[in-house]
Amino acid sequence: MALQRTSYAGSHPRSVIAQGDGVVGEWSLIWTPPGGSSRLKMRGSEWYEMRSGVIGEVRAYFAYDETRDAELTGFPYHDRRYLME
Repeated sequence: MALQRTSYAGSHPRSVIAQGDGVVGEWSLIWTPPGGSSRLKMRGSEWYEMRSGVIGEVRAYFAYDETRDAELTGFPYHDRRYLME
């Protein structure tokens, strides 16, 4: 299987919160799918469980779509100054 090149314009961690051995981060990503010309937005979060000072588990939550922006419908990203372009 050949690797496809994907263009990333930028990513931005929006929030990172830690408590005990748990860490959660929310992020935004601007990217161009392989073979595409339109830049798309993707939003998501990752949850980390730390064990003995290192990452022991990762749970990632995001929607993936190579044809349109993948973000929450109606959420005020612009008003809250999330990564937009």
